[in-house]
Amino acid sequence: MFEEIGQVLLGLIKEIGEMIVTALRKPEGWFLVVAVLLAASALLAPFLQAGTASNVSFTTWLITHNFAEADGAVTAGSVMWGTTLWLVSMWWLWLFFALTPIFRELWLFWVREKTKETSKWSLIELKIPRIVAETAQAMESVMVSLNNLGGGPDNFRETFINGDMVKWMNLEIVSIGGNVRFFVRCPKGVKDEVEAAFFAYYPDVDISHPDKDYMDEIPANMIDVYAQNMDVFGSEMKLDKDEMYPLKSYVDFKADDPEKAIDPISNLIEAMGKIKPGEIAALHFLCIPGDKKWHEAFMAKVAELRLGGAKPDKDGKIVPRFLSPGETQLIKSIEIHLTKYVFDTVVRMFHVGPAEGSTGQYFRKSVTGYFNQYASLNMNGFKPVGGMSTRVVPHESPYFFIKERLEYRKQKILHVFRKRDVPTDLYWGKWFQTYFFNSGFHAKTIRLTTEELATLWHPPTEFVLTSPHIERAESKKAGPPAGLAIFGEEEELNRFYGK
Repeated sequence: MFEEIGQVLLGLIKEIGEMIVTALRKPEGWFLVVAVLLAASALLAPFLQAGTASNVSFTTWLITHNFAEADGAVTAGSVMWGTTLWLVSMWWLWLFFALTPIFRELWLFWVREKTKETSKWSLIELKIPRIVAETAQAMESVMVSLNNLGGGPDNFRETFINGDMVKWMNLEIVSIGGNVRFFVRCPKGVKDEVEAAFFAYYPDVDISHPDKDYMDEIPANMIDVYAQNMDVFGSEMKLDKDEMYPLKSYVDFKADDPEKAIDPISNLIEAMGKIKPGEIAALHFLCIPGDKKWHEAFMAKVAELRLGGAKPDKDGKIVPRFLSPGETQLIKSIEIHLTKYVFDTVVRMFHVGPAEGSTGQYFRKSVTGYFNQYASLNMNGFKPVGGMSTRVVPHESPYFFIKERLEYRKQKILHVFRKRDVPTDLYWGKWFQTYFFNSGFHAKTIRLTTEELATLWHPPTEFVLTSPHIERAESKKAGPPAGLAIFGEEEELNRFYGK
């Protein structure tokens, strides 16, 4: 019984706290708080003086003197006035409700950051074989498997003490001096499951573990970057429309003849193959398994689309209008899109190279063109996140401190890229990451389905001309036939496997 009462009280406190936090996220919410405090001060000032003069507590004095008129009669007006003053006198309780969710989020932010610093990660490189018969559809199956590896906290200790969170992984396409490589970075605890998912659908792909992370070749801060006469470019991408609108995927690039099918990733590989020696360019997809019920928030909008924007007539009835073939196809695409698993994703591009004569601008334009392949006018597309780009446009707000803002953005992009960091989803945590010339609210995740991610990141098929940009694996590793009797010591077995 007491446990149920405690859960009810905790739920009530949480709901009230969320309401207050939601109100305080808007300027008018803070204006209301200041107005209430000023009004309370004006109302309570004479009563506080009276209570102090009578040497009793203010609450006691209020109850005994203000709930009744001078002749001792209790009226509805006196009760309402007394109750109002008593509620105002409980300012410390309302302050508790207001500050609790703030401190809760700041504590969660702190313990999660500590967990990030101590987490162990594994870097996996996919060596692409000469012939990859599997299309992006196989990668979608891999993405579905990876979507179920997120986990997350299950109890109070895991949430508030250990700082556990949903595990994410990085899908990376990196060009090191023109040599294009595919990496997966995942928590060490799920490395075996990730490798098994790739082997299940890409049996010919060779998986290896680099001895050195390519991030170690990138300077840690902008001071070191400039000291090496280098510069950086970076940006994050976001969706152009609401998340319920799909992107073009591998389904839209299919053809009846497999040899005539288009693999849009060929455009990216060709662009990254142009990177010069001494430069590093990368495209990262930081994927956090998303909510399985994400589609429920868009069902009302889908219902509106089915009505074709019809409005009630003079009798209050809604008569759906006839939908065009294009509108019908759009609704069908949205409905299929909403049935897919999603990842809360950060799409981040980065380039570091010589300050003069580098391919940074070429890389930026080429990758932007790569993302434009998946856009359509009636569905969705990509566009850069203004506050998370190393470009500051003078004619856009806030117009001042252009050089300072640019330097802060470069340092922030470099920092989050090297750490492979995902932005926090905590409102007050974003305030903690806000600097004078750079807001912590720019970085956000976008929802991409398993189908969309598989289209954006997958091993190129055999019909993509990747030579000499990708170093292909010569052959597939194989073990002995099943049931073969093996005799010998451990050293001989290792020699068989080539270790």
